[in-house]
Amino acid sequence: MSDAPGAPATYGVVIASYNRHDILPICIEHVLRQGLLPKEIIIVDATAEWAPMRERIAEMVHRAAPDVAFQYVPAAARSLTAQRNQGIALATADVLFLIDDDSLMFPECAREIMAIYHADRTGDIAGVQAALAAAAPSSDSRLPEQKAVGGMGWAPSGALLNWINRYVFMMAADQLFLPYWGRLPAKPPRIEADGAYVVPLLQGCRMTYRREVIARERFDQDLEKYAAAEDLDASYRASRHGVLLEAERARIYHHTVASGRLSRGHAAELSAMNIAFLLRKNAGAGGGPLLRLYSWLGRRLFAEFLKDALSRRFALPQWRAMLHTSGSAWRLWTVPPSELSKRYAAIQESISRRYSKNRPG
Repeated sequence: MSDAPGAPATYGVVIASYNRHDILPICIEHVLRQGLLPKEIIIVDATAEWAPMRERIAEMVHRAAPDVAFQYVPAAARSLTAQRNQGIALATADVLFLIDDDSLMFPECAREIMAIYHADRTGDIAGVQAALAAAAPSSDSRLPEQKAVGGMGWAPSGALLNWINRYVFMMAADQLFLPYWGRLPAKPPRIEADGAYVVPLLQGCRMTYRREVIARERFDQDLEKYAAAEDLDASYRASRHGVLLEAERARIYHHTVASGRLSRGHAAELSAMNIAFLLRKNAGAGGGPLLRLYSWLGRRLFAEFLKDALSRRFALPQWRAMLHTSGSAWRLWTVPPSELSKRYAAIQESISRRYSKNRPG
């Protein structure tokens, strides 16, 4: 936090990008429309032709907010976790907004979040996420095609829908993650913060952290390229340093651009294998964690079958991905700790090759 008594903390925006030059400038436009501007904007781009985009966005920042420090650097490695860590290492602000390159902040998003950090004089808060909005801050014909979302033939509503989404379809963050050092609290500790409530984990498209917290924990670079669950893992470890909150009045829209995203099966299998790897790495090779993993995979098999069937995906790509994970995840428990990272790199590459080979066309 700032050393000056009563002074508001500074914040920076750190974005990892890859092949999203259609929406990245729009993302930055929304950053520059904030009622409270950042101290710095840092973009780590893994796109091969990154230099022209750097010049374009540098001009945008200089014209709209010349006092905002700006860095646009090529990625040292094409990996979400490595790119996030690269950006964190370059940052100097007190609080870091680690949003996605297709996340669009509403004009008061930063001000609302920073007010919560500013009120936290005792450093009890480790991270704050914005609230997801259902639509963009304003209509924009430049927004690219979104990722397709399967429509279900049967749609309950209200409290029943919320319960089914969380516990049957496992669509909530706390249901998609297996903690390493005990259970996630069913009722997290209360904290006094106007317009905010406690959450167990933060989501990558809308998360912010105190810089010293996330610089200490960092993102796990054993999760390479498509790094599903990297946000849940980092926020779980960050929660050891303070409470995690969601700011109800700080809104952000995640556009979920279609370009560059993996097939449903590919994404589902990597996400499940990442959870298995993180559990093995952090909880050890005991039988307890392995039993917890297979209990969780059993639930995921059921959930993904229902989602595939109700969305009329009759090839059952997500269910088949869980089935494949169930048949192979136990092998991580046979690997010595010294070889685990190397072995998991090979597993991720093998999964990606298999889906690439089976891709139509």
